[in-house]
Amino acid sequence: MFSIIFKLNNFQVRAANNIRSLFRELNKKIPDLLIIDITSDGKDGREVCKHLKAKSGLKRIPIVLMSTNPNQLSNYKDYWADDILEKPFNIQKMVAKAKSLIQKNYWQRNV
Repeated sequence: MFSIIFKLNNFQVRAANNIRSLFRELNKKIPDLLIIDITSDGKDGREVCKHLKAKSGLKRIPIVLMSTNPNQLSNYKDYWADDILEKPFNIQKMVAKAKSLIQKNYWQRNV
């Protein structure tokens, strides 16, 4: 579903259905943004986020954590996430948030 929404909004999308495939994809190409479900593949997406942000080549990628449980998202900054998405989500807000994070990251790296 995310892939379709983002493709319809002119994003290039590479999806990973589990954490293992996420790391395979990251070895191929560094994305402009990651959206990680907190309960992904039996792993805590918050810990995955923190792990990725600890790696020098990946720490600048904006990461959005997503969950149906707002309590799981309340401490997202402790895991170095850049933002959160609470499910169910508003499509327009999600796309706007993604664009904003990508633009902010671009300007931080290039100014």
